[in-house]
Amino acid sequence: MGGSRSGVGVWFAPEPAVQLPKQQVEVWRARKRRLSGIVQGGDGIVLATRKYSREGRLLVHYTKPMIFIRTKTRLASAYRHWMARRAIQRSIKNVQMGTPCEVIELLIDSNVHSHTITHETGWVVTGESRFGSAVRGTGYAARIPVYPKGSKSETYEDVCYLAAIAQLAKVERAKLWTSHHLILERDPHPRARYADVGWFDFNLFGRNELPSIDGDPYDKILSVPFSPQAWTAPALKDVLQQSQDELYLALLKVMGPTNSQDAWHIRTAEVHGLYSFLTMDKKLLNIVHSQRDRPVMKNLKTKVMSPKMLGKELGLKPIELRHFDHESSSWFVRSDLDWGGERRPTRRHPK
Repeated sequence: MGGSRSGVGVWFAPEPAVQLPKQQVEVWRARKRRLSGIVQGGDGIVLATRKYSREGRLLVHYTKPMIFIRTKTRLASAYRHWMARRAIQRSIKNVQMGTPCEVIELLIDSNVHSHTITHETGWVVTGESRFGSAVRGTGYAARIPVYPKGSKSETYEDVCYLAAIAQLAKVERAKLWTSHHLILERDPHPRARYADVGWFDFNLFGRNELPSIDGDPYDKILSVPFSPQAWTAPALKDVLQQSQDELYLALLKVMGPTNSQDAWHIRTAEVHGLYSFLTMDKKLLNIVHSQRDRPVMKNLKTKVMSPKMLGKELGLKPIELRHFDHESSSWFVRSDLDWGGERRPTRRHPK
């Protein structure tokens, strides 16, 4: 009697399955040692082989215990992981076929860093339990998606394209940069605003800081003589007020003094010959679009773009964030929950 093959490459046994004792779930092999089925145990399922005699009796012999799949949930989790890897690999293949052979260099704005954290560590409350004479709340930490499944928001669409751009960098078709002034821009803010700080957080760009194209301001610490007072980086606005760079001043005149930092970032990308300054600041994108006919804007080789704009120009296929639910996960994942509001949480308890 033969089994039937499933869609995930496992041979299922004909019914009825052989029932094994609760404490004796073991692997059995047929004499020809041919994989042909799954034996249903008392607390899980185990891979097994079978051979039947002409009378229909099952001829098996004992070999040795084996680590087995305990529940169908484990099999479903493996299938979801396979589907996620398949979607990511398809996106990478599409990138390799559709993008130019030369490396595309991008300067990443600070607000993009905030959106690269697509999953955060949260505390899932499971109720109260009595510990001796005390009643305490119980729960567990888990990775929880920031965005709900099936989101249709513009931000979610941008982040899906951002996931494809991150894969572009992994196959070395893109180089992602930060800059001296972008580091100074992020410095006054809490680290958790622009980086993953939870144990089970997931960052599309990985846990390492992007390299700086024009140096790190904190490298200067090594050249400062010993002093009882700690060295602090200068304020970004003070640095920009002293600048006499012609391109920066021309951009500042077009964009306005309130956008001085963005003008400097665009200038940095242009001076270093980068393909694009990648941002998710809608206000900045609108300003650049409205001033596109100005001579200084027309002469720019660097493009100011959102992840969606860049992805469509390169022909990238966006990657749904659900495919990263179990990426590099080492603990519980609650993909059925989300933080609500389609934004990163300010608390650690999901709704």
